[in-house]
Amino acid sequence: MKHFILTTIVTCQMASAATVVAPYENPGSDTVAFPYEAKVGFSVTDSWLTSTSVGGWSFVDLDPAKNQNRGWGHTSSWFLLEITSSTVMTVMLDSLNASARPGFVLYSGESIEDLPGQAHTYSNNGNQIATLNGPWDKNGPGGTPGLGYVTHDFNASGASLSSTFQIEPGIYTLAVGNGSDSRTVPGGQTYNLFLSTVPEPSTGILGALGSLALLRRRRR
Repeated sequence: MKHFILTTIVTCQMASAATVVAPYENPGSDTVAFPYEAKVGFSVTDSWLTSTSVGGWSFVDLDPAKNQNRGWGHTSSWFLLEITSSTVMTVMLDSLNASARPGFVLYSGESIEDLPGQAHTYSNNGNQIATLNGPWDKNGPGGTPGLGYVTHDFNASGASLSSTFQIEPGIYTLAVGNGSDSRTVPGGQTYNLFLSTVPEPSTGILGALGSLALLRRRRR
């Protein structure tokens, strides 16, 4: 499994690279920016590679006595994604450290009119959003959490993760972290993060069907 990201990148990035703004800040009216590391724009076929360091149990504390729905915002890495067309996105995380356990959660929306100083916890799986995101995510009506859960993934048994899903045009917030048991006082982890987009499968299928129909007409 290890190194599979780097092998894929050589092919994908030659085709088209995503548009990146780094560092990225969105202070809003509160004049304090949410801690996004970068804003990355994707069209139908784009890709982007970066390296990011996170805390030992930033995505989830595997101590069974702890809340398994909770990630730690100040030790995770945050990215803002802008998707311009309906596409299929792949999120890949890979570490050279065999003890790494990668995880991510994707939300719709951007955190602007927030309280970033209180971004201590977050929901890593869509559960308990009001409780875990509520103290800092004030973008919704009446100050309720404005980011909407889309998807997440976590590998509890290996140092690599690959997750693919369909995504519609819009703005999205991606949080990346690591899972471990805080009782062992683990150190932080460094990950290669690779994001890519490709056309929806239906587009390719329709194209193939069209070619087949054309071939049949020519044979007649």
